[in-house]
Amino acid sequence: MAVQLTYGLNTNNELKHISEVANGQKCNCFCPSCKHPLEARNNGAEREHHFAHVSNKECKGAYESALHLLAKMVLGKTKKLKLPEYCRDTFIKESITVDFDEIEIEKVIEVGKEKIIPDAIGKKNGREIYIEFAKTHFIDENKKEKIKRSGIACIEINLTEQPLDENALSDFFNSDTLLKYWICNLERDKQYNEYIKKEKENIIYRAEQKRIKQANELNEAEIKFNQYLNNKEYKLFKDSEVNFKCPLKKAELSIFKNYSFYQHPILKRIIDGELLWDGKIEGYVPYGKWISINKKREIIYPPDNEYKNLNPQKQETCKLFHKGLIKISPIISSTKYGDCESCKYSVEYLEDLFYEVCKHPTE
Repeated sequence: MAVQLTYGLNTNNELKHISEVANGQKCNCFCPSCKHPLEARNNGAEREHHFAHVSNKECKGAYESALHLLAKMVLGKTKKLKLPEYCRDTFIKESITVDFDEIEIEKVIEVGKEKIIPDAIGKKNGREIYIEFAKTHFIDENKKEKIKRSGIACIEINLTEQPLDENALSDFFNSDTLLKYWICNLERDKQYNEYIKKEKENIIYRAEQKRIKQANELNEAEIKFNQYLNNKEYKLFKDSEVNFKCPLKKAELSIFKNYSFYQHPILKRIIDGELLWDGKIEGYVPYGKWISINKKREIIYPPDNEYKNLNPQKQETCKLFHKGLIKISPIISSTKYGDCESCKYSVEYLEDLFYEVCKHPTE
C-alpha cells in the first residue's frame, strides 16, 4: 500500500496538514512537488485522511517533497537538533544537543563566484552550521567541495525511513542515529590534526624514553657483567652454552677421567667439555654406528664389511669408544643440567646480555 500524502502547500506557500484544511478542493492546496491542485479527502471514516491530485495524476515526488518541507518546518519551529558525534580513528567527540538562536531556511550563500543554498542554517552565539536533508538526492562531491570552501560546518540528515509526522521528526532530530553525519567540520578536523600530531610526538617521545631506558639497563647489565667476569668466584655462561658448560655436568663427567675410555681422543674432549655432543648414538649394525659433533660424523663402528678388515687394535678402539659413549650418554642428555632457575648455585640471569651467572665452587 502506497504511503499517503498528508501535507500540502496552501496559496501562501505554507505547509498544511490534512487536518488543518477544508474538505475537497476547498482546501485550496497544491502538490509540494509538481504544484498541481490537490483535494483534501478528510471527511471519511474508513481510510486515512490524505491529499490527492485533482487530476488523479501519479506524482512520485510528492511524498519526498512534503517530507523535505516538513523537516525544514519542524526544525524552524523547534530550533533544536542533536548534532552527530565526530569520530576519526581514536579521536571521538560526542554528540551534543544545540538549541539554536535562529534557523534560516534556504538562504543563498555565495562561495567565491559560486552559490550554494543549504536547506537550513542553524545559528548559535554568532556561529553557523549548514543542515541538509536528503531522501533520494544526497550531497554530491561538487556541492561538498563548495561547502568546504565556505568554511562552515555542515551535516546531512537522511530522511529515508522517516514518516510525514511532526512529532516523529522532532524526536528523530534529537536522537543519536547514524542517519545524521558530518559533511564538513573544519574545527573538528583541526582538532583531529592536532590530536594526531600530539600522538605522533608522544609516540616519538615514548620511543626515545624506551631507548634511553634500554640503553641505561644495558649499561647497568654490562657493568654487572664485568664485575662478575673479574671476580673468580663467579662463572658466566651464554644462554646457548649453559647446558654444555654446566659445572654440575662437568663435575659429574670428571669421574670418568679415571676410566680407560678417557684415553680415546674424542671421548676425552667430550668429557673435558671441549666438544659438544647431544648424547645420541645413530645408525645400527650391520651398517655402522656414529655420533654427530659440530655437524660432522664421528664413526664409532664402520659397516660390518669394513669393521672385519680392521686390525684387532682398531677394533678394540671402536669398542672402547662405544662403551664410553654408552656410559656418559645419560649425563650428557640429562635435562637437569642447565636448569639454572632451580639450581642453588645460580646467582642471576643477565637478561639484556643473555648470560647466566653461576657460583659453583669447583672448576
